[in-house]
Amino acid sequence: MEGRCLTEMIDTLDETSGEIGGVPSPKVTNGVVVPLEGLAVASDVISDATAEHLHNCAPFIAKLYSLVNTIEYKDMIGWSNTFKGYSICVKDPVQFAKEVLPKNFKHSNMASFVRQLNIYGFHKLESKDGVCFKHEFFQKDHPDYLQKIKRKKTKKNKSLSPHCQQEVNKDFTLESPIQTGFNGDNSLFNVMALKIDLGKVQNQVQEMRGEIVESRNKWTLLQRRMDQLDQMLNLLYSSYSNFSNLQIQNQNPSPQGNGYGQIPKFME
Repeated sequence: MEGRCLTEMIDTLDETSGEIGGVPSPKVTNGVVVPLEGLAVASDVISDATAEHLHNCAPFIAKLYSLVNTIEYKDMIGWSNTFKGYSICVKDPVQFAKEVLPKNFKHSNMASFVRQLNIYGFHKLESKDGVCFKHEFFQKDHPDYLQKIKRKKTKKNKSLSPHCQQEVNKDFTLESPIQTGFNGDNSLFNVMALKIDLGKVQNQVQEMRGEIVESRNKWTLLQRRMDQLDQMLNLLYSSYSNFSNLQIQNQNPSPQGNGYGQIPKFME
């Protein structure tokens, strides 16, 4: 049978599954994966065997494999150039969170996506390609390994209050990664979430710098205008003083001379 396009492979989620998304699973008829209406499809063509492997693995893993092999998203997520075929790479986390996550997971929270990777045992790798993650059974040429990837069983943190523990156990979308109080098993998630928040803070700082520069320019212009007004006031004051002195002199002419105030001859 000829290859066919890879459809999105993710089940409807319930409260106990912990998966993120909420997209129903595709139907399989006579070994053929039938796309559901309204679902995005990958741009790569895969074999029937690969499609069957994806159907048998965890929905999140099938979805992830689909995204990594989707040509439409190649500038945002794909296989790492450094670790060819053995790790995934989020090349542009910001655009990935804005464009890919809302379409495929119904949220735009990168921290929640990283948390899900950590739950399935992915580990972060140092790479110049971008933010890379690796799992021993997540390989480009071995989709048959995907079904071996299982969710890690997390232990409840007894030191947390009941309210905080409830927040940790929920299938949530984090607004602030600091609230969760994750321990060592989730350090990767914490670091990634903090990096995302750091990027937001840096953008805010950059905006504030621009506002400060604009305010300085306005202040400089205002100061120049004030200096000009001072000069005009000094000039007006000087002109007014000269005019006043001239009027006084005209009203009180000098007693010398032949004009008003001339000394009579009989008094000489």
